[in-house]
Amino acid sequence: MKYKLLAKRFEHPEGTIAYPYKYHTYGLVGDDERETGVEHIALTLKEDGDIPFFTIPRSHVQKLED
Repeated sequence: MKYKLLAKRFEHPEGTIAYPYKYHTYGLVGDDERETGVEHIALTLKEDGDIPFFTIPRSHVQKLED
């Protein structure tokens, strides 16, 4: 599974391809959701799902077919 960013997030420009992060986020996704009121997802630029990761609102990504 992979995602395309529909908006810039931190240093990652719109159009960046990212992958689901597969480890614990230590509550960062939940913190962002509580702070903003919108659902977030944890992504990484590494295809294997490894660190580092970042959070982004789900509405700011497009799920792509593999």
